[in-house]
Amino acid sequence: KYDESPFNTELFDFVEIWNGSMESKILNIETIYSWISTLRRGKHLTATSGFDLHSSTDPEPSFWLKNHFYLRNKVLSEVLYAIKHGMSYISLDPIEVNFYDNIPGTIVKFNKEARYKFELFNAFKGKSIIITKNDTIDLGETYSEEINLRNLDNEDFVVLLFLDKDGTPLVITNPVFFEKG
Repeated sequence: KYDESPFNTELFDFVEIWNGSMESKILNIETIYSWISTLRRGKHLTATSGFDLHSSTDPEPSFWLKNHFYLRNKVLSEVLYAIKHGMSYISLDPIEVNFYDNIPGTIVKFNKEARYKFELFNAFKGKSIIITKNDTIDLGETYSEEINLRNLDNEDFVVLLFLDKDGTPLVITNPVFFEKG
């Protein structure tokens, strides 16, 4: 057992919230909730996913949430920058997300309310959930939405979760942060 928590933002820039396939679903979902709890305490911690392939003969998993990064160039330093700053989202292929002006990892200034817009492509049947520092908003079977967020705290955030009918995450975004200004 380790003394360090994977959610210690003084030690770690990111935490792997989804590892492997469906065999680890319960542990992965517990990790997602712990990550959201960490965000709600005001900590900035990037979420990533992974899968352990131990040899070249290991089969590609049938269910694997993959990282999608926002990069200026396809070089290692850009990938590391994107991880450190949360400029990514996790999804099951072939699902893609357009965030318009709300790229994960960015800070958006707001006065009374903030606008958040997203669109899912190639999505399976499921529901979208918006999570902020103090609220959870179930948007239902929505694949494209523009919402005005009110009653945000200074240094608030938005995370988008897209879940299938069984509650399995198919999309998990890193937060967009909001600051009054």
